[in-house]
Amino acid sequence: MQKSYLMFPVIFLGLACASDESHTDSGGESQVASTTFASAGKIAVLDAFAPAPATPDRGAVYFTIQNSDSIDIRIVSVSVDLAQTTAIHTQRMDGDMMSMVPMEGVLVPAGESVKLQPGGVHVMLMGFVRTYGVGDTLGVEVVFEDGVAISFAVGVSAYAEAMQ
Repeated sequence: MQKSYLMFPVIFLGLACASDESHTDSGGESQVASTTFASAGKIAVLDAFAPAPATPDRGAVYFTIQNSDSIDIRIVSVSVDLAQTTAIHTQRMDGDMMSMVPMEGVLVPAGESVKLQPGGVHVMLMGFVRTYGVGDTLGVEVVFEDGVAISFAVGVSAYAEAMQ
């Protein structure tokens, strides 16, 4: 199993200082530019953000994985340096109650992107090594089923700012 590690420190401050790319959808309409945080081969991490935790023991990281390859890929784990435990979750309505459901991984089909976002699939952070807040930086590593790992850094922003 081949492992490939890349580390790209990038601080997210609303306008990140990484490469911006304009994308065109299948209808020919221009979409909002994306910021690339890291890449390995034909896999890229775009638009990463980490809001300051709303509680002292739980946080989240969000990003988009773009798969420009001709084969499907699967995220099998995500680790964050300041969290003792991380889990990939999705949210589901159970009657009137919203619940988080753990996921074994996230499939990213060939030629497509999957967005980890508030209210959907996301990376939950639990049991912080130390408290963190606005202005701190989190080290994130995304590991794929084939052993490829992409590492990047994302700055923590205010919750309301990050959710815009």
